[in-house]
Amino acid sequence: RPRAQRRTGAEETMACMCGKRREKPRKIFRVVFRTVMLSIACVLVMAAATVIYFTVRFVLMEKGQARVEVLEQISDVSSSNRHSMENVMDMIYGELYPQLVDGEVEEQTLQKSLDEMQELLDKVGIDATIDVVINARKVYMTDNETDESIRNLLNSYWYIKHYSGETAESWNLRFVDVKDISSYYLSYGRTVYDRDGKSAAVIVINTSQKEQFRALQKLVGESDKVYILDQNGIVVCHSKPQMVGTWLANMNTFSEKYGYNDSRILQKNNESYMVSNYHDPESNWTFVEEQN
Repeated sequence: RPRAQRRTGAEETMACMCGKRREKPRKIFRVVFRTVMLSIACVLVMAAATVIYFTVRFVLMEKGQARVEVLEQISDVSSSNRHSMENVMDMIYGELYPQLVDGEVEEQTLQKSLDEMQELLDKVGIDATIDVVINARKVYMTDNETDESIRNLLNSYWYIKHYSGETAESWNLRFVDVKDISSYYLSYGRTVYDRDGKSAAVIVINTSQKEQFRALQKLVGESDKVYILDQNGIVVCHSKPQMVGTWLANMNTFSEKYGYNDSRILQKNNESYMVSNYHDPESNWTFVEEQN
């Protein structure tokens, strides 16, 4: 090899060192570039996740509040039904009071009055029946209730409290046929006190399940469960009729878990549910909806 074309060992060493110096900045640049791009990607993912989280949260909160408002509207319809029953009770009470407290009760006269009032209720479209119980012995009615149903009424704790004069009025569940859970009545009872303030009789107005269920009907198709709980946690109305009359919740525990007039996302049976409720302070009933 000609001398001019040969490199000395020193020259080759210098050339190698220069190549390494040029390669090192490139490696540093690539590392910095990758780190920057990774950081940008992480920031974008976190930003997207944050936006999605708050968007979903906002949508669910809005949807939940909308469901609470719907339940409040249903509560208003139910309140209207209760007020109608209270007005009917006022009419019946005013009509029967003289017969029940002044002298001996004339059976035929009392039954005739009940039949006339029942006829009036039927004409105006109020689906209700009337029972009058005197001294826990004599029962007058406008419907053909069974002996078992009457016995259950007379033995019920809420009626005994009326009979003793301890309770002036109350809302309760009654089953016309204890073997048929779908035959329940929502009953409104009022004690008739004589002029000395002692209990003389108890008037009970009964409405069928369909009257209460009618208020919930529009929600049934879009919900997994819709139901009403009374102040004791007993089911007053349910989209599954077999649940009516059962004790479903301790209301203190219910309010801690679900809140009142609130909607929350909860896990049930490994699935997410939106549980919304509205608490009516007038009746102390709680209207609940569960949506998958």
